[in-house]
This record gives sequence, C-alpha cells and structure tokens, in this order.
Amino acid sequence: MDLTEPGIRMRCTCGACPVQYEGTVDGYPAYWRARHNSFGLAIATQPGTDPVDVSLGFADGWSEDRAYGTPGDASAGYMAPAMAERLIREGVAAFRLQWQQEGEA
Repeated sequence: MDLTEPGIRMRCTCGACPVQYEGTVDGYPAYWRARHNSFGLAIATQPGTDPVDVSLGFADGWSEDRAYGTPGDASAGYMAPAMAERLIREGVAAFRLQWQQEGEA
C-alpha cells in the first residue's frame, strides 16, 4: 500500500498494531503511526533527523497527534488503509499550512 501524490511518497510498512507509513513529505523524511486510540504524523524538517525521534519528542521537527476511536479501545491499530491515507493527507495539509505561515512570519 503506497500513498503517492504530489509531494507525498509514503509506503505502508506495517498493516496492523501499529499501522505505520514511512516516506517523505515535500522532500522531508516522514513517519505516520496509528495504535491503540491515537495516530500521529511526524516530519523531520532538520537535516539528518529521524522522524521517529520527532514523534517521540527527541528531535525538532513538525508533529501532530490526534485521538481516534474511543478511550481504551485499539481501533487505530486496525485502521483501514483508506482511512489511514485520508488522515495522512489531512496531516500533510496541516503541516503545509503551518510551514507556510511560519515561513511568512
């Protein structure tokens, strides 16, 4: 399962528990993960930075985490590919908007 659109090159590297996609967004390394009742997208905007480190708060970059399902369930870990890819697109849109606004400041 690949998500390939202008500026987005993400490949599904794990289909369940967690659902994971890895690749690039606008040329930056990116990592998306869904597990338990949440999901998140991390983008490493600094050279040599791993997006997993960004997702864990160990490195600078852009990240967004959101709830999914109900507290205590594990539905995010079994998310359908179409839903995962929709949520990746939404995260990329949020990244681009914030990145553009910061560049204009």
